[in-house]
Amino acid sequence: MYIILILFIFLKYYCTEFLLVTVKKIIVMRKATYLFILIFFVIINSCKKDTELYFLFRQSNPQNMITQKGAEFYAWSVKDTAVKITSYYARVQGEITTYGNKIIQYGHCWSLSENPLVGVDTLMTIFNTTDFDTTATKSVSYESRMSSLLASKDYYVRSYIITGGEGNNPVDTGYNVVNLKISTPDPINVWYEQTGGGRPSARYDAVCFNKGDTVYFGTGNQRYIGASTAYLTKDFWQYDPVEDAWAQLTAFPTGAYEGITNAVGFALTFYYAPTEKYVNRLYMGLGDFIGDDSYTHKTNHFWEYNLETNTWKSVENFQGLPTTESASFAIKDKAYVGTGSYNSPQNAWYLFDPVTEYDAYDTRPSWRQIETPGGSSGSGRTGAIAFSVNNRGYFGLGRTELNQFLTDFYEFDPNSGTWGQMKEFPGSGRANAVAFPIDDQGFVGTGDNIVWSGETVVSGDSMSDFYRYDPFNNVWYPLADYTTNDVDNLVPKKVTRAVGFYSPSTDLGYIGFGYVVEGTDHMQQDIWYYRP
Repeated sequence: MYIILILFIFLKYYCTEFLLVTVKKIIVMRKATYLFILIFFVIINSCKKDTELYFLFRQSNPQNMITQKGAEFYAWSVKDTAVKITSYYARVQGEITTYGNKIIQYGHCWSLSENPLVGVDTLMTIFNTTDFDTTATKSVSYESRMSSLLASKDYYVRSYIITGGEGNNPVDTGYNVVNLKISTPDPINVWYEQTGGGRPSARYDAVCFNKGDTVYFGTGNQRYIGASTAYLTKDFWQYDPVEDAWAQLTAFPTGAYEGITNAVGFALTFYYAPTEKYVNRLYMGLGDFIGDDSYTHKTNHFWEYNLETNTWKSVENFQGLPTTESASFAIKDKAYVGTGSYNSPQNAWYLFDPVTEYDAYDTRPSWRQIETPGGSSGSGRTGAIAFSVNNRGYFGLGRTELNQFLTDFYEFDPNSGTWGQMKEFPGSGRANAVAFPIDDQGFVGTGDNIVWSGETVVSGDSMSDFYRYDPFNNVWYPLADYTTNDVDNLVPKKVTRAVGFYSPSTDLGYIGFGYVVEGTDHMQQDIWYYRP
């Protein structure tokens, strides 16, 4: 009896609840055979961790995680699911449930062979944690982005966890016993014309930006470059690229002027203090209201568009100089605007925070200057490109005052407020290109390196080449030239000052409108969509 009591105390402090219950049953049953079996298990497992003891008695579950040696783990992955798969990119969602383990790291690992391992297969997503420690059931869901994948290949993905001991030292690694197989398709990499009607008239230097699957477009110039008088527009439109449907909205407010060109625009969702709700608003500003590029005819005004009331109202003026051909991007509830031309190309950047317009307790100005790409000596430029993916901003290209066409490229981190220089754009230097994101990748192309003298091209040409940027690996890839496909056998169209946008639900990118130097029909109205 004393032996049983000593064994009971030992198990109470060093073994699992399951074993404790088993001992109680043995005491009640008083069966010597079972007692010897239990003592045998205690002896052979006296140095094992609680999790290793647990799997000996716990019912097997096909969703349990396993160690590299094949033992079931004291936590398991509920599932790994493919969210999106393309020829070069995929998103995988995982969910892990734990029953008291301290997990110091979790994520996905993947490779071209089955049963990928952490530290062996270099492609993996890591989530570090120090608070995933509980005695109760706890689950976590997470998503991994697999980039730089090879087309027409089979990849194997599985969740993993690393448990920790004292001082968060790694103790053991567990894997999902089931490999999620992902087959990347053949790349499409072609352009097709969007043939629907009802769209706005031909123009270039228009404003165009996304709010989810909805595109907003308007303003711009409808006279050939070098004409003695510009013909500017102020019409404003809403476009559904999935349905290829256009709807005209209230025109952009230009006062006594007939229109505006080379403005910027963006959409934001933010907390609106007066109603204590989140709202969607559109913003447009800057630009040239005469079209002759004189700095006296440029504006620093900004306007807000209310989607519910279809009305515009003025907001705080841009705090930089009045500029045209500026670049902008939005991240979460804030926008960033910079560079452009005043009487010379500028390099300054500013953050726009719409909350300060409506929060009585926030006395800061809506516009605040931020760091300059490349530091205080960063190049002043006009006609640059910008876009945002994965909560980071990207910016580059453009033309300097000395007609140098740039290829440098930068990444902006809104958490630190700093820029980092990335790999240079692989095409030739240019201005007036287009850029848009698809699935956390950036797409950049077209534009020009033209030096004008009135209506005459002194040097340079417009362009049709097109590229994809992978921000996770800082790599550029050449793609099919604008308007080329395997059906129409068209000569690529060289276009500049066009607009670019995208459709998140269909993973398509679009380029449309713009200016073509050759021929007589300079202003463009056609729209082409790109399938990666």
